[in-house]
Amino acid sequence: MPHCEKKGENEIKVETLTSETLKPISEGNRFMIMTLGCFGTVCIAVGSAFNLVSQPLQTRYQLSMRDLTTIATVGQVLKYFTLPYGIGYDHLGPIFTSVLGATVLPLGSALLSFCFLGIIDATVVRLCVFQAIFNVGCVMFDTTCIVTTVNYFPTDRGLVIAFLATYGSLGGSMVACLYNAFFAENTANYFFFLLAYSLLVGVLCVLFMKHPSYYLTGLQRRQLRPAEQEQRTRYKAQYLRQKPTMYRFIYAGCIMIFLILLLPVQGCIVAYLNLGQSYKLAFAIIVMFCAFLMLLTPFPLHRILGARTETAKPSSSPSGVSQEEPFKEIEAPPAEPTVEDLAALADDKLQGLPKVNIETDVDYIAPQYQTSFRRNLRTLHLWAMLWSLLAIVGTESTVISNASYIYGAMHEKQPTSSERAMLTAINGSCSAVGRLFMSWMEMWTQHRPAEKRIPITVSLFVASGAVLLACIFFVSLPAQAAVAPFVALAFGNGFQTASTILVIRTIYAKDLAAHYNFCMLARSIAVIICNRFLYGEWYAVQAEKMGTLLCLRQKCIFMPFMVMGGLACTSFLASLYVHVDYSRFCRRVLEERARILKEEREDTPSYHTDPDPDVEAYKDESAVVAQFYATGATEEQLEVDLQREAKQQLTP
Repeated sequence: MPHCEKKGENEIKVETLTSETLKPISEGNRFMIMTLGCFGTVCIAVGSAFNLVSQPLQTRYQLSMRDLTTIATVGQVLKYFTLPYGIGYDHLGPIFTSVLGATVLPLGSALLSFCFLGIIDATVVRLCVFQAIFNVGCVMFDTTCIVTTVNYFPTDRGLVIAFLATYGSLGGSMVACLYNAFFAENTANYFFFLLAYSLLVGVLCVLFMKHPSYYLTGLQRRQLRPAEQEQRTRYKAQYLRQKPTMYRFIYAGCIMIFLILLLPVQGCIVAYLNLGQSYKLAFAIIVMFCAFLMLLTPFPLHRILGARTETAKPSSSPSGVSQEEPFKEIEAPPAEPTVEDLAALADDKLQGLPKVNIETDVDYIAPQYQTSFRRNLRTLHLWAMLWSLLAIVGTESTVISNASYIYGAMHEKQPTSSERAMLTAINGSCSAVGRLFMSWMEMWTQHRPAEKRIPITVSLFVASGAVLLACIFFVSLPAQAAVAPFVALAFGNGFQTASTILVIRTIYAKDLAAHYNFCMLARSIAVIICNRFLYGEWYAVQAEKMGTLLCLRQKCIFMPFMVMGGLACTSFLASLYVHVDYSRFCRRVLEERARILKEEREDTPSYHTDPDPDVEAYKDESAVVAQFYATGATEEQLEVDLQREAKQQLTP
């Protein structure tokens, strides 16, 4: 039952959950959704691996840095201009973005592969269009897989985002490992591989990636009658109360941690030791084997192993019933009641009513703004969040897209293909660590009592600090420590990616995809400002002064990172406003929750009514019985005690 109150521009809503028994959720089904989401996020990662193909593009078509940044910028601007797709997702559901992802990404992969095969005569304009199609297809899997999967785990968002965002980050490292082993000499085959993979995952998302029953799309809210909507939304209580099986998380987490350790290590070893092709193939096979072990996550391995144990071990119980049999089929002897049990039984008999434990949605999830996306466009906190992202994501996109050229400028020499693969692997693995840290932070702050939770908006400060630190490293560290700024920025990028979806999913209750994709506009704007003009133009001008296409001097990157560091400082101010505003809102919601609980308790009949002789006699008798069980007194002693109590009551 929702309780709403209007205070200022924010509607405060606290919902009491139904106490009826609901059908349990299939853990296999929702972990199947999470597993499919992990494989879908790999499609997101390939859009960030432009660094792998930028060098072959530049060599094949003699492109300048101005041309390369133009291609990357156009692709990223259209990639993150996803607000129309988010609105379609909120209205129609995941089927809308699933179909787009299953068609647009394979199309972009095919067009780029035809360019490398020479079937299409590539120009800068055509490459911009093809890269834009490719990137738009990648980002469709972002909304489809991440936003949908999180809805199946409303109380474990941080843990689920840890897997989805981390595998999305590791996807870039895995693709770099495969590229280094199989496609380094044939980029066209690399895009054909992406075509096949994206088509397979896209079709599976179309078939299986659906909203949970309690989550209604805009179209369903219009078509379903109010009674049907209420019936479906009541099932949200089961998703809040039923905890997912932890052994599946542990199994998938072991695979993920192994990949986080393996991928950067193999990238650095291959790059610095100049290992041969056989080593690259061996690492690629190990990575593929570990990645596909994720397919076993939805299966009930504990039941399979339990069944084998049951057949291997004979029953040792006297009755011949297997010890592995479910508890509900075994009638255990009743335990002797304790003093507390008898006292509680006496109170229940006196009242004739069971005790009711009042629960609200705030007991399980953090307070949420109840306003729609259109209304939030008129609030300052949404625009402040947009600026807090815009001031740092431009730096992240610039470094990720031009990592090899920035690395070359710091070392003052052109990087090798192994060094490019190493940078991609470092970016993926360190980004995965950042996402894991953010997910752990969400679990630590949100799985506490409602009054002790730390507002999740505090996470916005961490990404800003990491990006600022990376900018300082880029302009101050020597070439020998050139890897350090890439590590700091990759960590900040991963943390920011996870915090964006977690913060938006936590603080907004309506139009999730619209809010999420609106914040993605920050990347589109920042890429134009930072990547194309600030970095791209400065780098191209410095290279032209030297009479070359590439600028291999540290001065080529000094000024852009000084400006980007200043932008990162402004991100702190915007994050501060968002955090203060949401903290005030949380306090108002908790006050409303306290008021509701107080009213509910007052409406419940009190156990302490006026004294009644019969009631008091029953209480005394119950106390004697409780004492009997507690001390193990004899039956005769119990009878004597009862007679003595009766005489005391009759005596005036």
